[in-house]
Amino acid sequence: MKVNLEFLTQEDLRQIKKLGIPGKQIYHQLQAFERGTRFCNLIRPASINDGIKRVSKTERDLFITQYESGHRHIKQVKFIPASGAATRMFEIPLYFLNHPGYTEDWLKTDKLNSPSVELNFMKDFIQGFEKNEFAFCSDLATVMKKGNQHVPKIKDHRDLNTVLNYLLTPKGLNYANLPKALIKFHAYGIHSRTPLEEHLVEASQYIKDGRGLTRLHFTVSAEHRKRVEQYLNSALPGFKSESRGFRISYSTQSPHTNTIAVDEDNQPFRDHQGQLVFRPGGHGALIENLNKLTADLIFITNIDNVVPDHLKDNVILYKKILAGYLSVVQGKTFNYLKQFKSEKCNRRLLDQAIQFCQDHLNIHFPEIFGSWSHEKKITVVFNKLNRPIRICGMVENTGEPGGGPFWTSDHQDQISLQIIEKAQVNPKSKRQQSILSSSTHFNPVDIVCGIKNFKGEKFNLSEFIDPDSYFIAEKTIAGKPLKALELPGLWNGAMANWITLFVEVPITTFNPVKIVNDLLRTPHQGIMRSHNQ
Repeated sequence: MKVNLEFLTQEDLRQIKKLGIPGKQIYHQLQAFERGTRFCNLIRPASINDGIKRVSKTERDLFITQYESGHRHIKQVKFIPASGAATRMFEIPLYFLNHPGYTEDWLKTDKLNSPSVELNFMKDFIQGFEKNEFAFCSDLATVMKKGNQHVPKIKDHRDLNTVLNYLLTPKGLNYANLPKALIKFHAYGIHSRTPLEEHLVEASQYIKDGRGLTRLHFTVSAEHRKRVEQYLNSALPGFKSESRGFRISYSTQSPHTNTIAVDEDNQPFRDHQGQLVFRPGGHGALIENLNKLTADLIFITNIDNVVPDHLKDNVILYKKILAGYLSVVQGKTFNYLKQFKSEKCNRRLLDQAIQFCQDHLNIHFPEIFGSWSHEKKITVVFNKLNRPIRICGMVENTGEPGGGPFWTSDHQDQISLQIIEKAQVNPKSKRQQSILSSSTHFNPVDIVCGIKNFKGEKFNLSEFIDPDSYFIAEKTIAGKPLKALELPGLWNGAMANWITLFVEVPITTFNPVKIVNDLLRTPHQGIMRSHNQ
């Protein structure tokens, strides 16, 4: 493959050095562009009793007991990706703010019977705003009052423009430029909470340790970190009743995980100043952040998947079930690994371990496995067991965009369970697309991880990444097309070689807020409606 770094100038080298990116990494990234996206090979969707476990009542009680009996004696942390601005959440309102002529025409004509998704979105948004159904309405009224403005009933484009200006721009709340973590989601009478605060409340009810400490780790973008820290510092005194204390840590996506961009001919893309363009490598780069944590147990949840207090019990119940299941599986796995190390592994023990791998861990062995020597089998089984473990909650597929659980085979024909995103599937393959669309379940990002081995030592998580699970996205800068390299996703390729188990969890545990109008859904409205009525 003809890729070299002779194009690099001294200025390029200084730029790369400042980012901390090794030259070898640039070389491999350019090779990846030449190869193109390595699409995965789907065998079939995972389903109940075929890769997805449906927990019985007996098992549920067992797992909860297992978790509650031991969790105060181990170190746990909740890992929450919370990077980036809420621009996408307010994408449609931003469009209307930036196109007042379009807004004026719409408001002057038929507001009630439009087929446009965007216009219907705005009708719901305006109605929710005027009924005070958004938790940020009180803050908006306060900031408008400071600007000598009263919150108007929206009759024309000037009213709407005024409201959106105070909501989205630095003139008021500046919500379009804040991280989603700092948007007010839920109202409790005269008080309201951001997702940050909801995560604090939720976590304190199941991961508080024996010293009364609740640990959370937020990954935030560099430009928002100070603001997030300041907000949490001001909010924490109000949570003293929840626990004796919180231990909160932060990290940012390192610049050395950025990837070089290329043009349509796979040549390095340069900006108008002639500098190389680098882009964040996607959420898969966060495996480095996760790798720096030392906890025994890590819960992973997206920043926007939170619910008000009256719905938290069910969420917490299933967190305990997933964690208890992990504890049971980890205990059995560690027991086999310790026996392999402490005594001569006889045929009976090996057969039991193989059966455990197949029946309980969804581990497949190749057809020629039976012909291998006893010693080779021991090595293979030991290595299959000696890996990080993740238990992933899966909800029934209701049409939400995102990844799902599938049986896949890699380029070495190894079969495994994986969480697969749409971008990883060949769009030109009717068969692969058919398998993708037939998935019965969806990945809500409800994951519990065990990242230590049977000796209590932390795994190096970078050793369990599938480097070929990257994909190439098409973007534009200043109207010019470019290609961007997305690193293996955090719960996709970055965890591809973990022991992976899927468990069905109820849809009630999944209430994401991707767009602002999601806050008008019933799960996010219960407190507010009862208060307003």
